[in-house]
Amino acid sequence: MGAPLPITVLCDWEKIRQHNSKSSHISKKIHTAQGSTNASLVMFSDASKDHYATCAYLRFECQDNTTQVQLLFSKTRIKPMNNEHLTIPRMELLGVLTAVNAASTILTEVNITLSSITFFLRQHRGTQLGSTQKFIRQMADIASRGATLQQIKESNLWQHGPEFLLQDQAHWPKSLEQSPEDPKEFHFFTLDTSAPPFPPHRGLPSEYPPHQYESIVPYDNTNSLVKLTTIVQKVMRWIHIVVRKRNERYTQSPYLWQSQTLKTFALARMSKNEVQQRIVAHKYIIQDHYADSKSQLNIEIPKSQQIQKTEDGLYLYHNTYVNKQHLNMPKSLIYIIHKHRLARLIALDSHKSLLHQGPKDMATDIQQKYWIKRITSLTRSVRKGCITCKRRHGLPYTYPFATSLPTVRTQSCRPFQHIGLDYFGPIGYKTETGQTGKLWSMLTTCLVTRAVHIEVVPDNTTASFLLAMRRFIGRRGSPKTIISDNAPAFTLGYTMINADINTLINSSQTLTIFTLELESNTAT
Repeated sequence: MGAPLPITVLCDWEKIRQHNSKSSHISKKIHTAQGSTNASLVMFSDASKDHYATCAYLRFECQDNTTQVQLLFSKTRIKPMNNEHLTIPRMELLGVLTAVNAASTILTEVNITLSSITFFLRQHRGTQLGSTQKFIRQMADIASRGATLQQIKESNLWQHGPEFLLQDQAHWPKSLEQSPEDPKEFHFFTLDTSAPPFPPHRGLPSEYPPHQYESIVPYDNTNSLVKLTTIVQKVMRWIHIVVRKRNERYTQSPYLWQSQTLKTFALARMSKNEVQQRIVAHKYIIQDHYADSKSQLNIEIPKSQQIQKTEDGLYLYHNTYVNKQHLNMPKSLIYIIHKHRLARLIALDSHKSLLHQGPKDMATDIQQKYWIKRITSLTRSVRKGCITCKRRHGLPYTYPFATSLPTVRTQSCRPFQHIGLDYFGPIGYKTETGQTGKLWSMLTTCLVTRAVHIEVVPDNTTASFLLAMRRFIGRRGSPKTIISDNAPAFTLGYTMINADINTLINSSQTLTIFTLELESNTAT
């Protein structure tokens, strides 16, 4: 005898028993239809959260241009009990595997020549379903989600399959073998729709939008203009690749370069000229820093006859006096705004290329190509912040003027014979039981060797101080001189120690010739 059913599932069991109490006869046709010219096998598979199933249909094409479809085989399996983490996509794969195994068995056992075998499975639940997919969903739900005998007998969909099987194969759902490679076109292919017309390209705006200008150049992410040029070059290369692939896809409405900078960069990419690509990226950084200074720093290029704008968008500085005094200098220099981050990047690159030379050498090197106001202050700031220069040219530390040291710090003696002590804290702690508390530490240092000894003190009482001194003396020996502040615990402790020493001396006949009192110096 088996165990009785739980009360929670008893109601469901009664419903199932009532639905299946009546006997039903369902005919299954497995012989060739009369007058058929072609026979094929159609397999459907689907899965739910707890079940996966497959069903097979025989499709006969007759001489009178009619088609007959009849259910041949169906199989439903429960989710494996040894794997509770199977997702619905994995369950659908199990359904496909069952359909393939069933088709192989049918092909071997049925004595009917089959011209083709077609497999159908439902699309992923995140996509929109077409009309044929709805038929597949309804039919597959019967196998994977269950139905009563009466529903199966009366269901024409289950007995004869979806309506599209009676039509020509040209009206069947499209096969993935014919799907396009482009992701967007594949999306419209699965939905059985056409892509909307692409809007006409009207070109890019030639001027900046009215809102505040935002630079795309990451000036603060690097400390080198060379690295910044490499980053901008990679960004331009990515833009060129994206636009080229887009134009290859939509040849009727290509994007045209409106920016002269990107047009020049595209020509350099086509000719595989890496040097020209870096030159274009470098010029774009300089052009961008003008607009970024105006937007972020509210600094514009000063109006002067010595500063002129070129066709490339760069501002050149002309100084006749400098050219007369220094014949080797160029006739025009690129004007750089001194408060912008780009000026510091130029100075940093010059400082590294000159192997950490001084500010004057840096200024001379920068002025071979750029003109930056207050360049001396800039080069000094770069030199001052350079870690390598600090290590190479840093002067030794000059000790402040000090008076003569006391005698206790200059005479030869054992460690911790002359000491200084003080408390530091409080320090919070937490016990294993969760209780919290505070404690202090007595820091003792030798005045001659600068050695340090630390003792833990639970509170600021004189008793705790005397116990800490007892542990210190037991480890380091008795000191002769103690320097500390005039805390009440210290002053009272010294008095008690000296009183005990005097009592010991007076009561002993052998220690009367020695003076063993501690010499304590307290300061406010």
